Amino acid sequence: MTTRRYLQYGAIVVVAAALSFGGAWAYRQAHQPKPVVVHEIKLLASGASPGELAIKVGETVQFNSKDGAKHLLTQGEAPAADGSVAHTAHGGGGLTSGVFKADEGYRVTFTKNGTYTFYDEFNPKTNILIVVYQPSAKAK
Repeated sequence: MTTRRYLQYGAIVVVAAALSFGGAWAYRQAHQPKPVVVHEIKLLASGASPGELAIKVGETVQFNSKDGAKHLLTQGEAPAADGSVAHTAHGGGGLTSGVFKADEGYRVTFTKNGTYTFYDEFNPKTNILIVVYQPSAKAK
């Protein structure tokens, strides 16, 4: 083989390797699991921080006890002193966290758009509003 043939062969090998690597990289990128987006809501004696949150469908909210007290989150509007409820939450589901203690948390992944309200059975100052939306195709 002449030097010219070796150079041509070497160039082909380099190009093939680059294409192979690039294709493998593109494949890995396309098949990577999407990162989980987690928003934190801190439960404090003074209420929730933040008390209102807007998130995308598929994102997760982690409610964390930060005040050393136990919590019991329930989906819906907190009952008034007379036991009546102003209106029910949109988005339905009737989620409840169960009791969780200091330094524990409760995590919810929202799979449907809607408006969700939560209140803490043990702390009347804790009322939370979460708006879950599906971004338009243009926004992605």
